[in-house]
Amino acid sequence: MPTKSQLEDSISELRARSIQLQTILDTANIIILAHDKKWRIVYMNHYACKKLGYKDGELIGKDIRPLLDQSEFDKANDIRDDISVEPNLHIEGFEQYWKTRDGGSILIKWNVSALLNENNEAIGFLGVGQDITYKRAFEKNVSRVLQESAEELRGLNGHA
Repeated sequence: MPTKSQLEDSISELRARSIQLQTILDTANIIILAHDKKWRIVYMNHYACKKLGYKDGELIGKDIRPLLDQSEFDKANDIRDDISVEPNLHIEGFEQYWKTRDGGSILIKWNVSALLNENNEAIGFLGVGQDITYKRAFEKNVSRVLQESAEELRGLNGHA
């Protein structure tokens, strides 16, 4: 049986590791969000709160549905159903628009997996995502410019 001193040392070490992990989660420029099977948010890192325009902890315990249009929620529900049936399934590259507090929206590219209990049953879901709003807008602009340039070249070739 461990001594009181050994237990105190173990607790101190666990606290230190917990602080380190929380620091990593809070400073990573990725969105980390977990919700239970009833769609209540159980974890959101600092960056996720910042990107959506909320204070740390403000959305904990809240339903995610007000943050999604119905079509975006339907996509999430389909993913949830797939993972519920196959808990070890990991979904990569799932794109979804989320509403921000100021009325805007951001496009998030998610990797999603189940949060499992000791019986390997899904009790919730973890999403790790990147805000790709500006990337997608850039891609659309590049595509538009290329299309306009191609049309202009076709016009020049027609007048030659």
